[in-house]
Amino acid sequence: MSITRFIIISFLLGMGLFAKGQNNFAALHIGENMPDYTFNAIIKQNNIQKNKLSDFKGKVIIIDFWATWCAPCLERMQELYNLYQPFKTDIIVLAISDEPIKKVKQFAQNTGYTFYFVSDSSFNNFFPHKVIPHTVIINRKGRIAAITYPEEITSSVLSNLYNDREINLKVKNDFKKSTTDGFPIDLYKFEVTKYDPEKNTSVIESNDSLEVNNFTLPSLFREVFKLPAHSWIIDSIKNRELTEYTPINLYCLKLYKLKPSEVDLYKVGQAIAGTTFPIKAREVIKERVVYILKALDTSKLKESQTSSPSKQFYGPNYEGLNQPISSLVDYLSNEKGYLEDAPVIDETGLEGKYDIKLNWAYEKPETLNKALEKYGLTLIQEKRKIKCLVLSD
Repeated sequence: MSITRFIIISFLLGMGLFAKGQNNFAALHIGENMPDYTFNAIIKQNNIQKNKLSDFKGKVIIIDFWATWCAPCLERMQELYNLYQPFKTDIIVLAISDEPIKKVKQFAQNTGYTFYFVSDSSFNNFFPHKVIPHTVIINRKGRIAAITYPEEITSSVLSNLYNDREINLKVKNDFKKSTTDGFPIDLYKFEVTKYDPEKNTSVIESNDSLEVNNFTLPSLFREVFKLPAHSWIIDSIKNRELTEYTPINLYCLKLYKLKPSEVDLYKVGQAIAGTTFPIKAREVIKERVVYILKALDTSKLKESQTSSPSKQFYGPNYEGLNQPISSLVDYLSNEKGYLEDAPVIDETGLEGKYDIKLNWAYEKPETLNKALEKYGLTLIQEKRKIKCLVLSD
């Protein structure tokens, strides 16, 4: 039986402005007029209200599709907030999430950002996308000026919009198909292909095959080297275009044994990745800032009585039922790794399987330890020498 690990890429929202007919949810394109649209709920200065897009007539509108669990979204949101301050009299930001209004409002209160925060689950029909953050720009005339990546928004771009000048930004298209190539070898069959829109981002493993689907190159290396998180990688890649999370930079690696054997397909994948892609890898021992997961009170953590093991997580929300402590460590290593570039090491000594549910807030990191304390656990920051993977081009 194969084991499938899915990394969920969420499908989110969409929108509308000056033309009539908000119930027509046909996908819109650059240069077209926005239909008018009434949002389900908009939060402005802690007040919940309803607004139509036509209420913002004459303003430049930046649409930011995001989620509270999406760490890259929060990073880009902070950058956008800083950039738009000199232009905020004529440029507004609609930060749209399909999450419940209560969660969106809590985030708005925690951060103090003066955006219009929106809870709406229909607007994405205007701007279909797979990957967030996702950015749309509407000019003063109500026309779609850009469907792009948030990093395309700069002070110069905002100045051009403010002064009614044309902009020409890179187009973000999550559904563009790429060409594929195959690379046969003597002992093992393997294929390297570009982004496959028919597949989830996933690792699928069986006794005689291994698939690593739709990963950026750094993430693909992380998977074939079986690292729990990016925090175990030292990124020395100079050409940052190689690491951008866009369909053209996503790869699939498929490995098949030609006959039954004890060969470790992960080892084969490491060798193939090191000779096929424009990124190289080497393992080093390096002193790093890490977090140590410790058990303070084992009486708070009982052996699981759940019959079927399950695990799901998205951002600061984790639920592991009938799971070993290593499952929690992998999750924490990803979260602390992204937020603080710090791997997590297990020193709990716990060998059973447990039911653990965490709900905390990215914008308040201290809430993570509070959530862990319910289970008698804590994270302690230290310096340790650990084995890391160095990636370079």
